Amino acid sequence: MIAIGKVLKPHGINGMLKIKSDTDFKMERFKVGSQLLLNGPKPLKVTIKSYAYQPNMELISFEEINDRNEAEKVVGTVIEVDDSVQTPLKGDDFYFNDLFDLDVYVDTEKVGTVIDVMDYPQGAMLRVQLPTKAVLIPFLKVFVESVDLKEKRLTLINWEGLL
Repeated sequence: MIAIGKVLKPHGINGMLKIKSDTDFKMERFKVGSQLLLNGPKPLKVTIKSYAYQPNMELISFEEINDRNEAEKVVGTVIEVDDSVQTPLKGDDFYFNDLFDLDVYVDTEKVGTVIDVMDYPQGAMLRVQLPTKAVLIPFLKVFVESVDLKEKRLTLINWEGLL
């Protein structure tokens, strides 16, 4: 499963929810009829009834949630989609979850492992666990030489001060 958002709070009385989306594929992920999982204390499989984007707000309703009381029960849950419905990416694009646990190399020496990927307004940052500490490395071509998902390997460009 891939996390694509989070339920923030109810909106109105008919079970609509305000959400925070964490996906670049909103129109695909939130189209009417799509199946998702609200993964909280009581996981709930849901079907999208409607989705609307408004400035500073995304609203979604599900077939299975029909009033404000039901909507309150899912506040704070993570919205997930089955990873089998991932859109194939082109070129040098990667899903964040594909980068987790990659071995990190500088030249031919393994120096660490990717333990997290964080999305900032300036771009994605890799959190790499080195033997003695964790460091943040921008996920940009000026720092990352190559990514090989089959070999589970990410190679950094060796620059002064890297390690």
